[in-house]
Amino acid sequence: MKSITFFEQTKEIVGANTLCIRLANYIAENFDNIKIFYIGHKEYEAKHLINLDKITYIDYEVGKRPSFDEDTVLITFILNLFDVNIELDLSDRVKLLFWSIFPFDTAFLFPFSNNYIYKISSEPKRINKFLKSVYLGDYHKVRDAYKFMYENDTLAFMDSLNLEATNKYMDYEPKSDINYLPIPLAPKDHTINSQLIDNKIINIGWLGRLVEFKIHSLINIVKNADLYADKYNKKIKIHIVGSGKDKKLLDKCPLNDNVELVFLNTISGDELDTYILNNVDIMFAMGTSCIESSKLHIPSVLMDASGKEIPLDYKFKWIFESKNYCLGEDVTNMKVKNSNSFEEIINQVYSQQDGKEQIGHQCYDYFKKNHSIDVITQMLLDIAFKSNVTISDLRKLNLYKAKFQAIKQFKRKVLKLNN
Repeated sequence: MKSITFFEQTKEIVGANTLCIRLANYIAENFDNIKIFYIGHKEYEAKHLINLDKITYIDYEVGKRPSFDEDTVLITFILNLFDVNIELDLSDRVKLLFWSIFPFDTAFLFPFSNNYIYKISSEPKRINKFLKSVYLGDYHKVRDAYKFMYENDTLAFMDSLNLEATNKYMDYEPKSDINYLPIPLAPKDHTINSQLIDNKIINIGWLGRLVEFKIHSLINIVKNADLYADKYNKKIKIHIVGSGKDKKLLDKCPLNDNVELVFLNTISGDELDTYILNNVDIMFAMGTSCIESSKLHIPSVLMDASGKEIPLDYKFKWIFESKNYCLGEDVTNMKVKNSNSFEEIINQVYSQQDGKEQIGHQCYDYFKKNHSIDVITQMLLDIAFKSNVTISDLRKLNLYKAKFQAIKQFKRKVLKLNN
């Protein structure tokens, strides 16, 4: 019997964790010939989401290195590249597959690089210079490992943005094709709400955390909504689903009386779906959040990230205008600019006959073709069972001897003390 194992070491529930849970449950429930293991933290907050009747769950604790000797393919995020060696005792019967789900997650393998990326520059060429100058030989070790994984089919990318950015700051020009493994979501059985929520009020939504690289996109939406409401004397209600430390930045946005912000904090699952269907005509979101509304036939605008203020003339795109599974770019590094102004986005839904229904169907069709879990699962299985890379192969690359491994081990000891 074939086997797949997922490894996730954090305690908290975040979007990245649920990607693995979603795939693990789907495979376990739909493929009787594939055995599923899940190595997760003993106190994993998302453990209740895992189908434990069909999946073998292995408790993991920081610093205790559980032994694992199975004929399986272990799938984990590229951020766990070092931890696979430090935290697990794997036999060579275990093959490896790493998944890159964020443009800078390979760069984040280097301690403190996130401070540079968020505060100085997210431009891949500048990141490359920073990593080379600060980490010297260790940068080349990681680069050699990256090249090895790429050329041995043990690396998959969420989208073309991840692929292109990582190749640039890893200073690598591949000669072979890469594996794409986009974000999966299960289709939702629901009643399609193709009618406008209220003919007298424009109801738009925001779905996502209120944190540094997302908050400026929301602020741009709020400011554009304020201008639109003033220009056409229209009432606009913005439903903000999400929470985060940078919510306070919204207080600086001047609003006229025609614009109302409705704060919902974080909601999920069926409650989220119901709220969107009953309250939102156009959803603005990035990443997985934009797929969440697309699967409901809701017109969905794919937002881009930025660590600083976004100009008011920023243009938007519908999710079906995205290419190569890309679910959001960095505003400062975009190669091709979006084509729709805020006013055009609103008018395509509110000023055209059946606008909400037509655009909603286009968004749903994009979801089904590019992110439906049945499609992505087959992509995963095709990729996973090609891997022949083992933990011994990684050790030969001397990654565990790099200086920043000591920092990883120090972090492990600190976390152990706090458990």
